[in-house]
Amino acid sequence: IQAQEVQNLTTLAGTYNKISPAAAVAIFSELDDALVAKPLSLMKPDVTSAVLQQLGATPSPDNANSKRAAELTRRLRLLM
Repeated sequence: IQAQEVQNLTTLAGTYNKISPAAAVAIFSELDDALVAKPLSLMKPDVTSAVLQQLGATPSPDNANSKRAAELTRRLRLLM
């Protein structure tokens, strides 16, 4: 991650820290996993866990949201 991107992602993560987990999940549903994982890695751990919990608990065909929460967790492990 380049320096300018880190600054932008830190600002974005701060914004996501202030909205509800449900709102974050709604926004993240429109973005790909690689893009979502970056700000998630910079968010407060309690907020990140709430977002992942909300995502995993949101009903979806074939448990797609639970699988996505697991994939984001895997990506977070590589970023942190």
